Parts: sequence; structure tokens; C-alpha cells
Amino acid sequence: MNSISNHIKHVLFFTYILGCLSFFDPTFFDITPKALRYIQTISFVFLYIFLIKNKIKITPYFKGFFLIGVGMLFSIGTASTMHEGQSFTESFFAMLPRFLSYMLFFILLKLQPNIRFTEQIIFFIGLTSALVVIQIWILYPNILFGSFVDSSIRGTRMTANGDTFKICFMFYSLNMLLLKNSSKKYVFFFIICAISVILGIVRQVIVITTALCLMFCFFHISIKKWAFLLIIVTIGFISISKMDFYQRLVELTEIERHEDRGGENIRITATRYYINEAQENLITRIFGNGVPTEQSAYAKKVVQNESKTLCFGSDVGLAYFYHLYGILAILGLISLTWATWKIKIPFRFLYLKYCFAYILLASIASGPIIYVNECIALPFICYMLGKINKEEKIV
Repeated sequence: MNSISNHIKHVLFFTYILGCLSFFDPTFFDITPKALRYIQTISFVFLYIFLIKNKIKITPYFKGFFLIGVGMLFSIGTASTMHEGQSFTESFFAMLPRFLSYMLFFILLKLQPNIRFTEQIIFFIGLTSALVVIQIWILYPNILFGSFVDSSIRGTRMTANGDTFKICFMFYSLNMLLLKNSSKKYVFFFIICAISVILGIVRQVIVITTALCLMFCFFHISIKKWAFLLIIVTIGFISISKMDFYQRLVELTEIERHEDRGGENIRITATRYYINEAQENLITRIFGNGVPTEQSAYAKKVVQNESKTLCFGSDVGLAYFYHLYGILAILGLISLTWATWKIKIPFRFLYLKYCFAYILLASIASGPIIYVNECIALPFICYMLGKINKEEKIV
């Protein structure tokens, strides 16, 4: 009976994860946002019911996710009272998918999956996300999963849900390669992820992942190997700079320069906009503005302002995170960052800290803490760090 119960828990858990990832956006089957919300909510609720008797084991990350959750709940009230044309019910359902994504941390504390199971999920989602991007490149326009975006504002991009898991799997593969007697299969996995990152044509992701990978190697390989690695990276950069997609990156940079106001970078402008100009009053500065729902007057106002100012929340994740959820949620992120900085783990799992660093750095100029299909990686990473620290008894 216990075996059947465990299988049900794992099925519900995996269904919830795939729901957050929109089942990798199949083009041959249309899944509406409303249907996805039902899948996420029902699987989450039933999973919680199965786990209701399980005790939560406190870790250094508990406080951070608690503050983020409280901040999100408060912002439901501000969205419905500080903005016209959006009811409390609409605000609640607009928030729900994002709220459940962060509250996945507490489900993990109750479920207590072992590290091997969580790494297998990272392996599956990360590799699938990388392969979806490569599939877009090979099969376009007859793609099976993911999406191909060609925008005059944001340029041409191949996108697949689960990008943060892909970066995490990339760091995992690198970590395995730095261990003694590591399997050569991780070279293949690392290359697949790296190709996918490059094909995604997102400049900040390429720069941050490259810098963190080099930093990871710098502290853990010999000087000779480091020199050889620099030569490989240099040759790779020269080769990439001659490709068509590199010219697209240059063109997109030129477009952004034209958008800059008075010489100020558009992302600096957007950060200031969401922290100051887009605030309604002191209450929204403290408790956030909440998530706009589709078709509401509040949502239409947001879209109009984005078109007018060219300030997009997804381009300045940390500032937009504060704009949506307020000071408590930001304090939660600070708490998570401090816990990650202080916590000690074996070298075998060091990739998790680099994953956290990637999420934090990428959120300055992107949206891994905003999108439902990306932010679910953060609870995984923090749960694993806390569990490993406790099991290994490292102080």
C-alpha cells in the first residue's frame, strides 16, 4: 500500500512540474493557459493532501521562501485595491501559478525526495530543454515543441521552457567532469547544453553562463589546463563571431542603443521605471503591485505603458520582482542568497551554488525568477542545498 501511495505522490509531483513547463509547448496539441492552471493547481492540492501528515524539516532556506510567499499573498490585495478593473478573484488566479511554483519548496520539504531523484529531474528537464532548442534549429518551421520568436524589438530567438534547468544541468555536467575518474558522457551533455545556450541567442545568458563556467574551472583545474581552456574558448569565440546568429546579436545591441534615452542603457531606465515611476503609491512600494490578469483594465494599462516606455519587466527581473511582490519578497530573496553564501556542501554538489548564482545574476537583466516555467528551478536548488548540508553534517 505504501508503494502505491509513493507512486501516486511521484506521479502528482511530476505532473505538476510538467504543468509548470507547459509540457514543453507542443505545437501539435494546444494547451490553454487555463487548462495548465487547472493541471498545476489540482496536482499541487492533491499532492499536499497526500503529504499533509508529513512534518516539514526546517532548513536555512525556510525563512526566505516564507517571506516570498507572504509577499505574494499581500500583493493580491494591492492588485485588486490599488489598480482599477481587476477584482480580488482575478488577482488571486493571476498570482496562483507563480505562488505555487515558489511554494513547491515546502512540498519538497514534506515529500523529502532523495538527492538522486531530484538530480534525475534536473537531468530530464535540462536535457529535454536543450534538445527542444536544437530540434527548433533543425526542423524549423515544422517544429514539434518550443517556439521560434522573430521580433523587431527582441530579435530572433529559439525558446524552450525549462531553460534554468538546462543551465543547471550544464553546471552539473561540468562539475562531474571536474571530478576524478568522471565519465566522458558528461562532455557530450555539456556540449549539447552549450550549443542550446548559443542557439537561444540571449546575450546575457551566453555571457553569464560562460563567465560562471570559466570561474568554476579556474578554481579547480591546473594552470596548464586553464591555459588550454582559454585557447579553446578564444578559438570558439572567433569562430562564433563569423556566424550569422552573431550578427543578429550585434544588430540587437544596435537597436537597444537607439532605444537608450540620453545615452542611458534601456535596462537601467527600466529598472528605475519599475522601482519608482510605475509605482502607484507608498502601499504598492511596500507590498507590491500584484500580477495583472489577462484582459483586465490593469493588464491593458501595463501593456500600454510597456509599448510607450519600451520597459519590459522580463528584461529587469529583480526590479520587476520587487514591483510585483514588494519588499517582503525581496527580503526573502536576500535571505536565500545569504543562506546559499553561508552553507557548506561537498565539491560533488558545488554546481548547485553556481546554479543559484546564475539565477541571481541573470535576474538582473532577464526573468528567471518571474516566469513560472523558470522560477520552479529555485525551490529545487535550495531544497537540495539544505538537504545535502544536513545529511553531510557540514558546519
